[in-house]
Amino acid sequence: DRDVRTQVIGRIQSLYGVSPEYLWSSSPGQRSIPNTENGKWFGVLMRVSAEKLPPAQGNGTGGTEFVNILNLKCEPELAAALAAGKRGIFPAYHMNKTHWISVCLNGSVSEEELNSLIELSFELTGV
Repeated sequence: DRDVRTQVIGRIQSLYGVSPEYLWSSSPGQRSIPNTENGKWFGVLMRVSAEKLPPAQGNGTGGTEFVNILNLKCEPELAAALAAGKRGIFPAYHMNKTHWISVCLNGSVSEEELNSLIELSFELTGV
């Protein structure tokens, strides 16, 4: 889980030349990822309790374990379709659920699909 998070950070750094920024010093597991063109967030890395996620998401325990997620901006129609039918993707945790999705970084979403969603989010926030 943490390895996937580290890989995602490395991929974003190499593709977009940006490092995640800490949102709060008291919560180092939460980081925003700004678009280099305008400073708007295109991603938010979060570490949340599995019990706060929709059933059957995250690590599936629904207990007190923590799950790494990446919130990404998404087109509303695609966000709804992904959230309705894909394990590991759901309406964004703690953000606008129409325009953002959460992706569990636990291997339930393929690397290819995750990369595609990161790219889309970067493009949508560059406008």
